[in-house]
Amino acid sequence: MLRKLAVLLVLGTVLLTACGGDDAPSAEAGPGGDTGAVAETGAVGGAAAETGQVGAIDAAECAELAQAMAAASAAAAPGAGFAGDLEATLAQLETLADLVPEEISEDMRTVAEAYAVLVEAYSESGYDPTSGEPPTAEQIAALTAAAEQLNAPEFQEAADRVSAYFEAGCQV
Repeated sequence: MLRKLAVLLVLGTVLLTACGGDDAPSAEAGPGGDTGAVAETGAVGGAAAETGQVGAIDAAECAELAQAMAAASAAAAPGAGFAGDLEATLAQLETLADLVPEEISEDMRTVAEAYAVLVEAYSESGYDPTSGEPPTAEQIAALTAAAEQLNAPEFQEAADRVSAYFEAGCQV
């Protein structure tokens, strides 16, 4: 369990680091002048998400992905006091998998699919991470079993590639 949590925590930390810093705009306007900025559209990716086009991820999208990965990291630790919206985080990861460049999109989907299994495990176990109550032994066992997928070579390799992409600063 600790290795799985460590992978997600490292991913979240790398994403937060990679997305910070530079105040210069990081995305060029796409078709129709849309940069895909979250602040302007209220949705991740703007026109790129609507048209299915893959383009550069701007700083806002990079930061949003970092938040989603940090939430996924917290969800991997039963009893850690995570109080986020698991379904919303899953939706963010799935949407962002459509926005990242093609060379990393399948890996991002693998990470999102692993998180989806954890979300389902939370739901099926009856554990409510927002309750303030620790999970029961049975709930911990169910969540731990679901988290076993994070040891799979496919997940590890995908997570490594996603991490490397974001270490490079969300560049296309």
